[in-house]
Amino acid sequence: MIAPPVSAGDHFVFYGLLKQGMQGGPKGVDLERHGQFLGPCRFKGAMFDMGAYPGVVRQKGICHGMLYRLDHPRIARQLDAFEGVRTDAPSKALYRREKVSILDDFGCRLTVASLT
Repeated sequence: MIAPPVSAGDHFVFYGLLKQGMQGGPKGVDLERHGQFLGPCRFKGAMFDMGAYPGVVRQKGICHGMLYRLDHPRIARQLDAFEGVRTDAPSKALYRREKVSILDDFGCRLTVASLT
């Protein structure tokens, strides 16, 4: 079970290996075919170097990512598997999918998306 549920048209923020053009993304998941990259975005948080990939925690600061609209939610399970999202034990997961506000250049909220 994917939690929170994912629907066609949902927006995601990719800030690491899932960003458009990044090497090391999930094999067999055609993000271009299953949705659309909408462009750069900002969100509140602090980004950390985890070695081969970045991590983000909810803190003061502004992070940069790529906004993506998911048109076919059937790939959400593959994205969660790639990220190590554990809906059965969120406290043991390295990543979790949660709602964040997307910010404009002045730090004002534009919309809400899932951070992954």
